Amino acid sequence: MDGLELGMMLLNLGNVIVLFGTVMLIVTVYRNMDVLKGYNLFGSYLTFTGLLLFMFAYIAFQNWISLVVAFPTLLFWGMISFYNTRRKLNGPKGI
Repeated sequence: MDGLELGMMLLNLGNVIVLFGTVMLIVTVYRNMDVLKGYNLFGSYLTFTGLLLFMFAYIAFQNWISLVVAFPTLLFWGMISFYNTRRKLNGPKGI
């Protein structure tokens, strides 16, 4: 096994671990959407952008396993970013 194969295997393992963490976050958000009020909008966009760059790298390296496994995480952070943007634009409720 050369260094590239080991690196791809580690990326796949890391993405599976991140997927489990994302599933835990999705369950928490599903139970209580108010937890999203504490999420930083700029941080959410940075996370989404970073994940998007990783996706392009997975395509470039033809790492299809990581591409598929990381997609739910990308989708989750995209929805978080959209939700927080919408919440910022609508302003505080009840005023």
